[in-house]
Amino acid sequence: MRRSPGALVPREAQVTVPGRPVGSPSYRAELLRTLRVVLVAGLLSGVAIGVLLRVAMLLLRLASPGSSGLVSDDGFEIGRVTPFGIYNLLAFGILLGCVGAAAYVAVAPFLVGPPPLRRLTVGITAMLLGGTAVIHDDGVDFTALDTGVAVELFLAVPLLSGLLVSSAVDLVDRCLDRWPRWLPVLTLVHPLMVVALGVVALVVAVLLPVRRALLAPVLASSGLTWTVRGIFALVPLAAAFGLALDLRAVLG
Repeated sequence: MRRSPGALVPREAQVTVPGRPVGSPSYRAELLRTLRVVLVAGLLSGVAIGVLLRVAMLLLRLASPGSSGLVSDDGFEIGRVTPFGIYNLLAFGILLGCVGAAAYVAVAPFLVGPPPLRRLTVGITAMLLGGTAVIHDDGVDFTALDTGVAVELFLAVPLLSGLLVSSAVDLVDRCLDRWPRWLPVLTLVHPLMVVALGVVALVVAVLLPVRRALLAPVLASSGLTWTVRGIFALVPLAAAFGLALDLRAVLG
């Protein structure tokens, strides 16, 4: 049976490792492919995330009469749509997409279940992390605007973003060679993206040798595999606890 790119076979189970070429690739080959997967998937999902953010801002304005002109907690002026504002929002979405894609590449080998369940796991985790990061009782979004709608939107957007990012990584990893090689350059749509994505690339380059050295031995041991899964599970659990406190403070 032909193995797909990034496929490992620990014991009887097949695990997909996004970004890993077929066979025994060199560090350079695996790094370049992993970065291409992260950047292309981040670009595709990031544009969609930027649109989601724009739609969320529109819905929040419609649900909060008199909110036009207020500056949101993210620094965007509510009710004002300009080319520069859309440009910044899309750039922000692409940055979130690339960071999310890199995170998904790191945890994907340890996710449980079929692809739809794995993507849902990522979406819920993104919702918990995003919710606890942006929902707080002293922000404009939750005091001057419709609180209930704001909470719903700031939970829905990261949930959908997580689903988009994980789906994009899986899609791009399966057919990376079909995408133009210059496509990752489009992620540098904003001057600050050069620095931000440079940091992402540096983190991937530093952590990739760890994956190359330790992933196969860890996946070969059920005990080690479930230990790593347990450590990863602490992240959404801690975020859920923090989000519960934030929601209690905001909603009363």
